[in-house]
Amino acid sequence: VYDKEMLEIVPISLLNKDELQKMLNDISKERSIVCIVSNFDINVPFNTFHLQDVLNMKATKTIQELITYEETYLKMAETLQDTISLKDAKKVISVIRRSLNDIQVQTDKFFKNEDLMGIVIHMSCMIDRIQNSQPLIPFKDKEDKINSDYMLYLKIKKIMQQIEDACDIIIPDDEICYLMEFYSRNDISRLDEEFYIK
Repeated sequence: VYDKEMLEIVPISLLNKDELQKMLNDISKERSIVCIVSNFDINVPFNTFHLQDVLNMKATKTIQELITYEETYLKMAETLQDTISLKDAKKVISVIRRSLNDIQVQTDKFFKNEDLMGIVIHMSCMIDRIQNSQPLIPFKDKEDKINSDYMLYLKIKKIMQQIEDACDIIIPDDEICYLMEFYSRNDISRLDEEFYIK
């Protein structure tokens, strides 16, 4: 069950792997991909389900949960726009989610959906505070945190540039450190992620 005004099932042809990846990347720039159902094993950074698991109802509950999360994100944008006056909240949430997905793909460690929602809300409020020149909370021992995992710091900082460009802000290292901290405390292996069914 899903709201046809919010979600659309899009059939795509399976061509070669490069063309498929490009097609999915192009779609993900404009829209969020909830999941992919395929009769073939494909290696893409999206929730993927085998057609047989959908037909025998094995994947139905998980797909419904993913749809519910997607609908929650859309409602979240409306709420944030009203409560904290976040400029173009739908676009902001979209770029945050794309950035978080890039971090997960590049590190091959994935958050649970409920944890991702918490990060999205935190970052939305952070963007709002920066746009309105409000103070942010400094990260204690910032330099130590950066030096403890410098490669992760560089990856996150580079990926956050797409948020900076989209929202016309500069994200301070303190916020990068908060994201690193949350990441190190909550990451899970992709193989253990309950939403990935082989």
